[in-house]
Amino acid sequence: MVRRSLLRCGAVASALVVGAGVAACGSEDETWRCAAARCELTVSGAPTLEVFDARLKADVGQDRVRVAGGGVDITLNPGDAAVVDGLVVELRGVDAGVARLVLSPVDDRFARLDGG
Repeated sequence: MVRRSLLRCGAVASALVVGAGVAACGSEDETWRCAAARCELTVSGAPTLEVFDARLKADVGQDRVRVAGGGVDITLNPGDAAVVDGLVVELRGVDAGVARLVLSPVDDRFARLDGG
């Protein structure tokens, strides 16, 4: 599989997703802050996240987030982190059904490759 640059990822939908939808890395706004090897985002509902060539399904609850992808299905409480589909997923907090997540590749070298 060829890894693509974060800069070439397109925005599929708004990162602040209510209900089901797909959110992908893209231009920075108030809900996404992405760098070469790290994405900070805010999500609600049950979005599908496409970041750093990984596809994760998140389900935000009142005080925790369930994250699934790559054969891993885990529930995170604020302050918890786990490796899901090659990404370190850290839950910074949940406030009124809105989760603050930080995603970064387990090996940040993959995020810097420009497709070859």
